[in-house]
Amino acid sequence: MISCTLVVALLAVSQGPSGIASVNDPQSHGSVGDNLLSLDEAIQLANGSLTFASLSAAEQAQVSGSGVVTAIHVDAATIPTITIQAPLTILTGPVPATGMVSVMGVSAGGNLPVLSGGTQTTILSLGSRELMVSGFRFENGDVAVDAKMTAPASPVMGMAMVANCEFEAQTGAAVQLRGTGTDKTRLMVRDCSMKNMPLGYRLDDQTSNGLIMSENERVTMDGVTLGCDAFEGGFGQVTMWAFWRSSFVNGETLAKTRRSPTST
Repeated sequence: MISCTLVVALLAVSQGPSGIASVNDPQSHGSVGDNLLSLDEAIQLANGSLTFASLSAAEQAQVSGSGVVTAIHVDAATIPTITIQAPLTILTGPVPATGMVSVMGVSAGGNLPVLSGGTQTTILSLGSRELMVSGFRFENGDVAVDAKMTAPASPVMGMAMVANCEFEAQTGAAVQLRGTGTDKTRLMVRDCSMKNMPLGYRLDDQTSNGLIMSENERVTMDGVTLGCDAFEGGFGQVTMWAFWRSSFVNGETLAKTRRSPTST
């Protein structure tokens, strides 16, 4: 389990004055102007593509603090399960980025809030390295977390993080990292479990002078047929999957790598 102290420290260092959006809609998208604030609406607020003034009074009451929304909370005591109606809006945070954006689930009775993907192609998509997702259970869906990140404006590169999450029964992969062009997709997964699925990680590197970096620590895979499938189809700087202090049981193959005929 990731330390609560670590989470608080990360947020305190990165945020400063900001808004906190507390989700209370059991449907992922809902409707702007109704009485509930949905997860997708909260993501749009964090991205800056939805304004506070566009919300109803009831939705506005779910946003505390001031300034740009940099924290999204889902409390399992209020919303034990969110049904994913469609793939969520890609989370990027404000552009240009002004600091880390966190999406945090709060457990109740030992149970994490559930993001139920059904038959959706993706549940949550990450488009920036200044992101932290923690404390959720991802069920079903084809891909639970999809990461595709453009190259940063500055040479200093951060790394998005997914921590203290549970993944189960995805039909495609729990976590997917992708890149095209000059994308530099970097994601760390820590203190997570993956169960009962054909593939844990899919790396699809189609970059040209870009990179895919997947760093993973204290991850347990149980009943995952293939741990990682890494495909190099471009001319990237590096395609990396690191698996530290972790376990792989009741599967068939830990990892495999493939290259296209034209990849250098």
